[in-house]
Amino acid sequence: MKKILLSILCLGGVASLSFGQLFDHTANISTSGVISAYMVDNDTLVQCADDFTIPVGGTWDVTSVTVHGFRNNAGADMDSVLVQIYADATGQPAATPMYSATHQLAGSVPSPQGDTAITVTIPTQTLTEGTYWVSVAGYSESASRWNWTTSTTASGANGMLIDADDYFGAGATAWTDITSLGITDPDFGFSIDGTGYMASIPEDQLIELSVYPNPVIDYVQINVGSDIVRQVSIFNVNGQRITTIVNPGENKIDVSDFESGVYLIEVTTDNGVGQTRFVKG
Repeated sequence: MKKILLSILCLGGVASLSFGQLFDHTANISTSGVISAYMVDNDTLVQCADDFTIPVGGTWDVTSVTVHGFRNNAGADMDSVLVQIYADATGQPAATPMYSATHQLAGSVPSPQGDTAITVTIPTQTLTEGTYWVSVAGYSESASRWNWTTSTTASGANGMLIDADDYFGAGATAWTDITSLGITDPDFGFSIDGTGYMASIPEDQLIELSVYPNPVIDYVQINVGSDIVRQVSIFNVNGQRITTIVNPGENKIDVSDFESGVYLIEVTTDNGVGQTRFVKG
């Protein structure tokens, strides 16, 4: 195991390994939310989903999903949720989930209840490179339903909602972009934990990558030529993923809060993947 952990500092197609948080989209959650609930009193499911992307050459063993949400009005405690994972089908969840199960919560969520992080442990789901969608829906009465807290920033595609029975009369009987339903925030607050592996990157998928300044104090600047950066992941020397930023918008990453030490940065563009090291002073 020591040999694998140390390999994260090696470049040029050597596999890397990370533990713990693989994806995090909780930094910009709002005070609003969208219903994602199986309403037990009228046998109706209205659910939301959001996407995440595994980089080229990557494999994730997903073991838990954490979602932020809140409940309305007075009602019975919520003690279970439906968790589903979908493959991507041209920018929306596929017709059938690849994983679907109801999970009892470790601690029930009362109603009313403000924003609460719920972590659901699932059987290990091994996912390879590509885009996936996760959906979490709480079992609750319609009046005290569970709402998935939204995020003010987008990560990948916008969040989706489906109301197959058209319970709310919005016509969203197929997966529908939440912003087209008058919802301002584009995404949902969630994170994914497990173990991530980055396989050897074929020569034809390697891109030229450099970062500066190095050592760095506050911001590390990424140079990938004319490529557009789609995802940035940073790992420490133990193989732990420190952060992942999807579609950063600019090629400058704030590392001012990082502890001093050596880090590996992995950058994904439309043309491939690059890895290099930097030192945080």
